[in-house]
Amino acid sequence: MFLFGTEIRKASLRVDTKRIHVVDAGELSRSLIVQAASPFGEGERHTLEVEFTDGKAPARAAFVLVAPVSAVDTLINVARQQPPAPACDAEVRARCSGATQGPEDFVLLGYVDTEGVRTAILKRHRDDTRGFMADWGVSYRAKGWALVEVMVTHLHGPQPWTPSEVTLTSTAGERLRVRLVTDSSGAIAPGESVRVLVVLEDPPPDAGLVATLEVRGTDGRGMVIPKVEIPARAMEGKR
Repeated sequence: MFLFGTEIRKASLRVDTKRIHVVDAGELSRSLIVQAASPFGEGERHTLEVEFTDGKAPARAAFVLVAPVSAVDTLINVARQQPPAPACDAEVRARCSGATQGPEDFVLLGYVDTEGVRTAILKRHRDDTRGFMADWGVSYRAKGWALVEVMVTHLHGPQPWTPSEVTLTSTAGERLRVRLVTDSSGAIAPGESVRVLVVLEDPPPDAGLVATLEVRGTDGRGMVIPKVEIPARAMEGKR
């Protein structure tokens, strides 16, 4: 059973009805009950997506259903994350030079100071089993912000792939708060690439860290990049 804090639209529900039975869902409802048609096999995964009725962002909720023998969730309270505040609102930009985009904005808005921007290169990583490759990547760190940029190639798969979620987990096991930005609005066919930006919502302390990056698609497929370095900020007073 899924319990939502906002009404969902039954007609928008997308799930493999051959494997997942929808037991109950009102036309406009805050709850959803589903049941496996038969026990899931080892490694079997199924996606479930549903839209909210109010049209606000995020407009939909997506889940990957699995059933490991050791633990099964029977009740899930769905917390709808609010989109982060824009990096530069109208009031702040009005104090800038008037240009819509430009390198001067980074200085005027305080994203770059005398310590500059530090970077770290990500090594190429290929996963033929899952069908993905990180062609190249780089992480950035400056005053108050950090992000990871990586070019992901969809090598092969049963269908086009759409990146929808990222996680960044430190070697200490801490999952960092991040959001996903891509340069594509559609699915990525086998052989095509997509530029993925992972923005850290709350950059770590000045000490650098090493983390594991996972990029997943709407169908549950994706890749894991085991070693991503987030550089520390430059020491104050040093150049």
